[in-house]
Amino acid sequence: MKAITSQEGTVGQIASDAGETRQCEHGWVEIEGSCFRHFEEKLSFASADDACRKAFPTAHLATIEESGQSVKAAMLAGASSGTLIGLHWDRNSKSLSWLNGASVKFQERMLQEPSSDERCVRLIGAEHSWNPGRWSAWACNQAAKYLCSYSLQHPQCQDGWHLLDGECIIYISDLELEFEDAEYFCKDRFPLAHLATIKT
Repeated sequence: MKAITSQEGTVGQIASDAGETRQCEHGWVEIEGSCFRHFEEKLSFASADDACRKAFPTAHLATIEESGQSVKAAMLAGASSGTLIGLHWDRNSKSLSWLNGASVKFQERMLQEPSSDERCVRLIGAEHSWNPGRWSAWACNQAAKYLCSYSLQHPQCQDGWHLLDGECIIYISDLELEFEDAEYFCKDRFPLAHLATIKT
């Protein structure tokens, strides 16, 4: 976040959070160009996706685009019988869709297609005795462990943020803060954010 100043004083702040990361944040595991993290807490599909974005601003429930990613992601899920990923049945398009907007290119691990009752998808852990590593339909409101991911190559900013030179930027115009207070506000409201670094 970087204060925008004028001769009259501080008129607002810009918060920034890295959108183009060359390596994964602490606690995240790099798998073929994306960063993944498995969470043991059990949440519904919508709540889990919100939790992913709180864990990292450009993260969503995991997007798995190829077989190698799926195998390694299943290893992160361990012996879990149900770990939510970001694939779901979109009622509007009447097709499978990833939460981050990526096109669905890979679904070879699908054991059971989503239906009207079970519109979301779970990943079965690699160490589970029943169909390890496969994907299966799951009721969206049924709580489960969850897997988050964000791409290292194609940053996407959460709602309200804008991508600028590889960083997610948000302008906060309704506050006037001194530098230290503005930095504290950034980190308190957006855990991974700081005052913006303007490079050019």
